[in-house]
Amino acid sequence: MQPRSYFTSLLFSSLLLCPALLRGDVQISINGAPSYALKHNPDIAAARMRIVEAQGRLHQAGRLSNPELEFDNNKNPRSSERNVGVAFNQKFPLTARLSQEKTLSRQQLAQAEAEVRNEERKLIAEVNAAAIKLLVADQKLALVEAQLKVSNSLVEVVEKRTQAGEIAASDAAQLAIDNQNRLLELQQITGQKAVLVNELKPLLGVSATNGLTLTGSLPAISNGAKGIDVQGRPDLNSSRIAQSVAQSEVDLAKSSRWEDIGVGLTVEHEKSEDAPEGIRGDSFVGFRISLPLPLWNKQKGLIAEKEAAQQRAVLETKALESRIQSEAAAARAEMAASARLYSETKTKLLPTIERHSQTIEKAYSVGEADAMALLRSREQKLHAETAALDALQSYHLARARHEAATATQPALRSSGSSK
Repeated sequence: MQPRSYFTSLLFSSLLLCPALLRGDVQISINGAPSYALKHNPDIAAARMRIVEAQGRLHQAGRLSNPELEFDNNKNPRSSERNVGVAFNQKFPLTARLSQEKTLSRQQLAQAEAEVRNEERKLIAEVNAAAIKLLVADQKLALVEAQLKVSNSLVEVVEKRTQAGEIAASDAAQLAIDNQNRLLELQQITGQKAVLVNELKPLLGVSATNGLTLTGSLPAISNGAKGIDVQGRPDLNSSRIAQSVAQSEVDLAKSSRWEDIGVGLTVEHEKSEDAPEGIRGDSFVGFRISLPLPLWNKQKGLIAEKEAAQQRAVLETKALESRIQSEAAAARAEMAASARLYSETKTKLLPTIERHSQTIEKAYSVGEADAMALLRSREQKLHAETAALDALQSYHLARARHEAATATQPALRSSGSSK
């Protein structure tokens, strides 16, 4: 019994030490966030039901109408004469309407799959953007925390030198104000992180009451995207399928000018009085056909509507392709500009500021520089490092938009949910 009691105590202690486990908190890497969202986002789960609906319509399309069975029973109230009949009627299309309905439903199923694929593409883009901002906010937070640590150490040194009468008390006051500014920046970034986390949670399908931790780091800046190929965009594919759907609807409208032909088989049995022989019975078997004539309704208005919709679908596809090309080109240009800015800040500006800051630090330590010069130096360094992070964020946000514009997101390529 003792080993079991020891194991129980250990397990209970572990659970107490892991409240995140009890709450169902989620820890996910930036690379795994898009795939996680595709599996858990409730809007995507709802969108995928469109495919099931289209499959149901395809199963129903192209079927004959149900046959009709008729019964007749006529009796002469003044004699025993009567007539009993049974008729079986079935309607058949005179045109290829049923096969056209099947073709149309197949196209609508393909369109539904493309639309769901596009919803996945947009979700991945939103997740990537939110995750990038959250990771950059973490880096900014770490940057301000490092600055605050240095500031605290410097305040302690300045206070000692002020008490010793080596420097003026105003220097300590200026450094204390700067220290307070860093604390306010820390609180501001912490608030921004909380907002970003709450934006990311519903995208990932994480409950608002559960915690979320994003791990990983942003990849290094590359030479930029090469070429602009937008042919893999699901919404462009959907738009092209919409052209086929519109053309099928035109064909179906033309076929609907002729209604179904009715074909029937009749069987009758008649009892009639034939004097002087009395009541005699006769049976009849017949065939009948009903042919609708398109005299008053030739579906001209419906055909004109569908032909206009088909032309509109062609124009919308051209406009969408042009808009996608512009979107991808703009993202690519922003990637290049942000990459240059980041490189120049990291390789030219920051080293220069770092050397100048070290010189000011040494001069201040021997009393050859005042506190304002030291604060300006530190402010310039923080500003440059923040600018580098902003450029890094701009690059990766543009990269995410370029991947979304060209539908080259890794999670979208590997996802087979809509197939």
